[in-house]
Amino acid sequence: MTHPERSRDSLPSLTGDLLHGSLSAWTDSPKEAFEVWMDTRRLADSSRAVYRSQWAGFVQYLDSHGVGFDRVDSTLIRTYLEGTGLKLEQRERIHRLIERAFNAITNTHAAATNPAASAAVARRHSWRLAERNDDTDFLDESDHRSAIAWIGSVQAPQVKRPSANPAVSSGRAPRAWVFSRNRAACAVLLAGGLKPSELRELAVNEVYCPGLQEDGAARASNDIQRRLPEVEFNEESSFVEAQVAEREPSVNEDYCDGSDGPELVLLVRGTPTSRERRLRLPVYASQALTRWMITLRATAPGASADGFPLFPRGTAGGQLSVRSVEYLVEGFFEGFVRLADAGDGRITPQLLRNSFAADLFARGLPREDVQERMGYFLDDSAARLHAAWRMATGRSE
Repeated sequence: MTHPERSRDSLPSLTGDLLHGSLSAWTDSPKEAFEVWMDTRRLADSSRAVYRSQWAGFVQYLDSHGVGFDRVDSTLIRTYLEGTGLKLEQRERIHRLIERAFNAITNTHAAATNPAASAAVARRHSWRLAERNDDTDFLDESDHRSAIAWIGSVQAPQVKRPSANPAVSSGRAPRAWVFSRNRAACAVLLAGGLKPSELRELAVNEVYCPGLQEDGAARASNDIQRRLPEVEFNEESSFVEAQVAEREPSVNEDYCDGSDGPELVLLVRGTPTSRERRLRLPVYASQALTRWMITLRATAPGASADGFPLFPRGTAGGQLSVRSVEYLVEGFFEGFVRLADAGDGRITPQLLRNSFAADLFARGLPREDVQERMGYFLDDSAARLHAAWRMATGRSE
């Protein structure tokens, strides 16, 4: 393949261009642009050092082959990774890092595509075939509690937009808006054990508050939204802060009884591979979802209509893709450290789903009940999860 040389005649204003997804900033000075990207992620010093080294290796490869950053494609990324001589798990980490860097550009440019995304399909397939990577992995109790604390405490990136009036109705989601959505989505995945395909299908009218009875029936989310506290929309940060009392994080068995906010239940529609079910959310997830629904009501003109996605792609609506759900989970938990031995240590939707099941087993629920709450049609998956949980915890039948 033929690629033009990278031009370095002039360097752009990195901070300004990069934060708005400028390809030229990355093309002209990829190492400096990467540093700015890490600044926006609030990474720990140890993580920054690892990421910096991994990124430098990729940039050096591009320079040595005369490839401009703006001409990178999926074939080149695969070739680079296969030629590193590293183990599969190490290549997996570097690939994810490259993918995230490209997402910093493509997230704000509708016409742009991420060259690392298509290469990721083969990457994820190979990862699943690796002996150490078992789809029954789950967070132990300590890491589970830490993940809940992370959901409740991690802060949105403090990046100001250039305009005082964010385009909340144009479909382009402000950074803090996306963060609020992702926090609620991760809380629901961990607290409800949903698949990414189930999460993306949730609608605003499939959230219920059983504490509010009207003619013997629970009110749907549109009624919940009308009773949510009125708040101001902060145009500078493009984020709505709900007035909900902070609580100590707890494992999923500590439900919403006695909380100050609504007690929420999700209706998860059945699919060809899963059963329809209702899931009651614990305190931390109900609060995160309540905050998000307030934000959604204030920013998305169509959010009052039945069928509007609970976790839309942007303020104008649209469903997230399954890959987008995977990416938002990895991004939200970037920097989270699992204390237990966990291979590459990444947080995925599957890991959150399995952790939900492990928590049910720890509470003593029989496998049949776990199967129902997970939406399984067959018992095979529940049986494998149960066996993995017993082996990891040393529990007997």
